[in-house]
Amino acid sequence: RQLPEFETYYKETLKSLRLDPSYEILNFRLGDFIMVSNEECSVTFKSLKPLFEKYHNSNQLVNRDNKLWKNYLNTHYKNTGMFTTSQIGHFGYHNDYESIRDTLVEFLLVLNSSRIYTYSVYPWSSGFVSIPSALQNINIETMTL
Repeated sequence: RQLPEFETYYKETLKSLRLDPSYEILNFRLGDFIMVSNEECSVTFKSLKPLFEKYHNSNQLVNRDNKLWKNYLNTHYKNTGMFTTSQIGHFGYHNDYESIRDTLVEFLLVLNSSRIYTYSVYPWSSGFVSIPSALQNINIETMTL
């Protein structure tokens, strides 16, 4: 059977990440500062570095909502395990095809993970990881500074 375009893209993305089926998610919700309002993040990357180093492992996908944090991790670490997107999207803000497609792929990657570690600059957990956790009964652990 011929796969629809999105399903093909998702499967190729998953294959390119080279993750074991029991992969985990390391999620950083740094806020809408950069993505929506083009403002600086309220925490420094230096302060997040110990969290990354404590929780990161080789069978993990790093999920982030901040382009500058992604660049910081790629500069300071090798093999961080990130899905590369053309633009970091937000379902409630972006409406272009690539942003929505890539955000949905990231959501499905979270939905099919075995465990989630998450940090948020807000007092609440990111819905982007808490919803898949509830839907699939995935263990979720909140990281704190």
